[in-house]
Amino acid sequence: MNVRVCDLPFSLVTNLALGEKWTGDPFDRMIVSHAKANGLAVLISSDEKIAENYPRTVW
Repeated sequence: MNVRVCDLPFSLVTNLALGEKWTGDPFDRMIVSHAKANGLAVLISSDEKIAENYPRTVW
Protein backbone atom coordinates (compact mmCIF):
# COMPACT_ATOMS: atom_id res chain seq x y z
CA MET A 1 0.00 0.00 0.00
CA ASN A 2 1.33 3.42 -0.94
CA VAL A 3 0.43 5.56 2.09
CA ARG A 4 1.96 8.99 2.52
CA VAL A 5 1.29 12.39 4.05
CA CYS A 6 -0.46 14.70 1.61
CA ASP A 7 1.12 18.08 0.98
CA LEU A 8 -1.89 19.70 -0.73
CA PRO A 9 -2.75 23.13 0.64
CA PHE A 10 -5.70 23.00 3.03
CA SER A 11 -7.19 26.04 1.29
CA LEU A 12 -7.32 24.16 -2.02
CA VAL A 13 -9.26 21.26 -0.52
CA THR A 14 -11.54 23.63 1.41
CA ASN A 15 -12.38 25.63 -1.72
CA LEU A 16 -13.25 22.43 -3.58
CA ALA A 17 -15.40 21.28 -0.66
CA LEU A 18 -17.42 24.48 -0.78
CA GLY A 19 -18.57 23.46 -4.25
CA GLU A 20 -19.87 20.04 -3.16
CA LYS A 21 -23.67 20.23 -2.91
CA TRP A 22 -24.67 16.56 -2.55
CA THR A 23 -24.36 16.54 1.25
CA GLY A 24 -24.65 18.92 4.14
CA ASP A 25 -21.95 17.06 6.06
CA PRO A 26 -18.80 19.21 5.96
CA PHE A 27 -16.55 16.25 6.74
CA ASP A 28 -17.91 14.18 3.84
CA ARG A 29 -17.38 17.17 1.54
CA MET A 30 -13.77 17.54 2.75
CA ILE A 31 -13.03 13.82 2.38
CA VAL A 32 -14.31 13.67 -1.20
CA SER A 33 -12.73 16.99 -2.16
CA HIS A 34 -9.38 15.80 -0.85
CA ALA A 35 -9.60 12.67 -3.01
CA LYS A 36 -10.55 14.77 -6.04
CA ALA A 37 -7.70 17.20 -5.43
CA ASN A 38 -5.32 14.25 -5.37
CA GLY A 39 -6.01 13.44 -9.00
CA LEU A 40 -9.21 11.49 -8.40
CA ALA A 41 -7.55 9.18 -5.90
CA VAL A 42 -9.20 5.95 -4.82
CA LEU A 43 -11.18 6.57 -1.64
CA ILE A 44 -11.73 3.76 0.86
CA SER A 45 -15.05 4.26 2.64
CA SER A 46 -18.12 2.29 3.70
CA ASP A 47 -20.27 5.43 3.49
CA GLU A 48 -22.99 4.75 0.91
CA LYS A 49 -23.68 8.42 0.21
CA ILE A 50 -19.99 9.04 -0.53
CA ALA A 51 -19.91 5.97 -2.80
CA GLU A 52 -22.97 7.23 -4.70
CA ASN A 53 -21.32 10.60 -5.31
CA TYR A 54 -17.68 9.66 -5.80
CA PRO A 55 -17.25 6.81 -8.29
CA ARG A 56 -13.70 5.94 -7.19
CA THR A 57 -14.91 4.82 -3.75
CA VAL A 58 -14.16 1.22 -2.76
CA TRP A 59 -15.01 -0.82 0.31
